[in-house]
Amino acid sequence: MEVGLLPKLVELLKKAPFRAKTIRLLYHLSADDATNAKLGETDLIPLVMQLIINFPQKTVAKELASLAINVSNDPGCAEQFTEHRGISQLLSRVDEYGDVLLAKVIRNISQWTFAEQVSDSRATSEASQQQPNTSCSCECECDQQHHTHTGCD
Repeated sequence: MEVGLLPKLVELLKKAPFRAKTIRLLYHLSADDATNAKLGETDLIPLVMQLIINFPQKTVAKELASLAINVSNDPGCAEQFTEHRGISQLLSRVDEYGDVLLAKVIRNISQWTFAEQVSDSRATSEASQQQPNTSCSCECECDQQHHTHTGCD
């Protein structure tokens, strides 16, 4: 694969009229592990993530999802998918729409990036614990015999 070709193809993803054919071509090229490593050195992963997260239909186009599946098999590309809370965004989309192809992307990423996911999960948990508790709590005295509560509105 000529070195200058991949960055030019990735740049074509930014142009809507060429996007569908470029995704198909990149999908076929991504079947090669060496090409995936080279694709990881381009802006492909952030562009693919943007296309996936902002995809207008419930399920992502098969070609786009298949490209993401192939490149997520590369450890460097998988790590890029986790940047900017990428795993969380993919999980949200899978949870909301049940897109099984995106679930495969997450599975592939998980094979390479377990440590980053644990770190991201801990950071999210710590951030939520630092948020002030705005819920109202009141102390209630319960009369078990009469099933009544006092001290609560």
